[in-house]
Amino acid sequence: MNKIIKMIHVMLITLSLGIFLLSLLRLIIVWNTLPDRIGVHFSSTGEFDVFDSKRYIAYPYLIALFAIILVQVITYFIWKIPTGMKISEAKEAKIKSAFQLLIDFSGIGYVFFYAGVWTDCVIRQNPLDTHIPQIILLFIFLMNILFFIYIIVIRIRKG
Repeated sequence: MNKIIKMIHVMLITLSLGIFLLSLLRLIIVWNTLPDRIGVHFSSTGEFDVFDSKRYIAYPYLIALFAIILVQVITYFIWKIPTGMKISEAKEAKIKSAFQLLIDFSGIGYVFFYAGVWTDCVIRQNPLDTHIPQIILLFIFLMNILFFIYIIVIRIRKG
């Protein structure tokens, strides 16, 4: 893995873990002030549609933790499995680096949304601003489009 890509990967994973742990610490601090029954899930309009035990605040943390672990698993396989394309090692490394960044940025998007935004709204019992998930999904979608454009450009340049 390129040193710059590795550094960015480590920074993004560290940032993801930081968001996750700070949010979890905040939850631990305010846990006893939360009512036993609170809004834990949002409808498409951003209003609470499920009210249940405060234990269900763990749900977004599990998704965020899953995203962090999944990024690490995918990272392992990105660099172990060849692409199967008939291109030079340098071009294959560029494709894998681009894919690595795509996965890293997607992962931090999910962690930020679930461990950051979602849990903040649940802790404060405020409706979810529905523009935030749309912006994050748009960002992840654009990253995917850029990745595929990059792959197409490499394939065209190869001939």
